Amino acid sequence: MNDLSDAELIHQFRNGQTQAFNLLVWRWQKPVFNFLYRFLGNLQDAEDVNQKTFIKVYQKISSLKEIDKFRVWLYQVAANEARDQLRKRKRHFFLSLDMQGKSPSENNENITLELPDPGSDDAQQNIYREELKKIFTHAMQEIPQEQREIIIMKIYQDLKFIEIAEILQESLNTVKSRMYYGLKALKKALQKQNFSEEVLHYEV
Repeated sequence: MNDLSDAELIHQFRNGQTQAFNLLVWRWQKPVFNFLYRFLGNLQDAEDVNQKTFIKVYQKISSLKEIDKFRVWLYQVAANEARDQLRKRKRHFFLSLDMQGKSPSENNENITLELPDPGSDDAQQNIYREELKKIFTHAMQEIPQEQREIIIMKIYQDLKFIEIAEILQESLNTVKSRMYYGLKALKKALQKQNFSEEVLHYEV
């Protein structure tokens, strides 16, 4: 059953084979979670919205007309649920994973992270990369939501521009424009953290 396409699994689920839906969840749960975590910048929110996404998918999949576009529809559901979560937040700031548990006053302070000099030691390299990820996660939250979601979909989820346009129900030119300005905003946010071109290359 692992070799079946998404469309074939949907057909089986509609014919009463609930295991087919479980396989869809197994196949897509991690990619969707990764998208949500990068978009929301908070582990607990990403887990909650991931669960809500697949509950919504379970409820609506029987009425999906173009089952060959399941991936596009899935990310559309996830993006809508993520936007709902952002609207529910009482404060307009984002927390990276390492900041959880701090008080609101601490979270509002400027973040200063010192990067260790990467040496040949594997443990030191891992520490260095983790610090880079923290800074990168924080920088992603500084760019506008409509630009951030496109960057994540394109770079991390490897979606095509035309698929992103379908997911967001925007024109292709709008998607490409937001990608362009989003990358410029991200570069500016990273420069505030004293990222050099060499460090950016290391992170990528």
